[in-house]
Amino acid sequence: MSEGVAKGTPLVRIPGDLQLGVEVLAKSDAEDLQRFVKGLPWQEVVAAGLGFLPCAAAICAEKRNAESRFAPYLQFLDEVTYTNAIASCDTDDCPSLASCDAVAAEKVKKMRYGLRAAARANAIDLDELCWAAAVVCSRSLRRRVAPPLSPEAVDNVGPVAATDRSRLLPVIDLVNHGGEKANAAVQPLKNDPEDPFATCLVAARDLEADEEILIDYGACSPPAGRAETFLLDYGFVLPESGAHAFAALEGDFLPAVGQFAADRAGMRDVSPGELDRLKARIQRLVAAASAAHKGKPLAFDDTGEPTPETLSLALALSCRGPADVACVCDGAAPGATHVDLARKALRAAAATALARAEAAPQFEPSTPFDAAAAAYADAVREALSRATT
Repeated sequence: MSEGVAKGTPLVRIPGDLQLGVEVLAKSDAEDLQRFVKGLPWQEVVAAGLGFLPCAAAICAEKRNAESRFAPYLQFLDEVTYTNAIASCDTDDCPSLASCDAVAAEKVKKMRYGLRAAARANAIDLDELCWAAAVVCSRSLRRRVAPPLSPEAVDNVGPVAATDRSRLLPVIDLVNHGGEKANAAVQPLKNDPEDPFATCLVAARDLEADEEILIDYGACSPPAGRAETFLLDYGFVLPESGAHAFAALEGDFLPAVGQFAADRAGMRDVSPGELDRLKARIQRLVAAASAAHKGKPLAFDDTGEPTPETLSLALALSCRGPADVACVCDGAAPGATHVDLARKALRAAAATALARAEAAPQFEPSTPFDAAAAAYADAVREALSRATT
């Protein structure tokens, strides 16, 4: 900024018609790409984390269009090197990631397989599709509300693709990541009579002259998922992102709880009704923890401390008798001895997960993403090591 500005000042405004997304594809002449998104098996596509494919197809369509208003922008995008999880889809496997975060590795596998299958089934160039998908993953934002398409446009791309809210925002997407130092945020313009779908980069605090504008790339990710977001979407690992470690519920934690069977003999005295109440409570806690950790019920922060969701779930799964069950189901404060038992089981689960990660074969990275995944794995193992003590 050449001069200071006050908090809340709009810094860059992108009109709705200069946001590159599915509506551009719907109005284009790229009938093959329109058929491509219209005919996608959407249940499988969404399950694979590829719901942004309409936006990727829009990029491909505009890249073909010599008269595109986005031509200079697309030329710039073509000169950028992308290193995220789907920049290359030659193989499904990422051994470094699988050794420490099986859930994230499975996400990569599904995305890569899904891109290859979609390209093959529709005679779309795989390299072109992977490039466009990598662009969307690393540069797009999702609108809360997107402009409605005309009936003709919806017919061109299909009703499901028409709902894709991924948009590329030229200029705004040039802003660097600042993490905790972020001083700006992307948000829709409120009460804009000229364009209700315009999007703005807004100062998040007072800015000084010549201060670099920064945003937080992980603003929409829960704390336990930020490191995964940076790796899969952007292809990098940041020391300050606070990589979390994860343990498996059935393979690591439940066997660990089994080691304390003598301490939990009182569970035989829990009534069937209370057991049913506990099971329902556990189901809710598993869902809440999975949502907080991007699909992983048990997580430890970079200091090794279990997240609040993890500890709550561990307490529910390590009840010693009727009193503990009542506390868990009623949301009452647990006793110190119960907390100690839950933490012991979590440390044992972390030790099992760490042993498995350390026993996994080591591979020489063959791509920039593999190198970033190896760095992520190192951070996860370090967090697991701290979680065992």
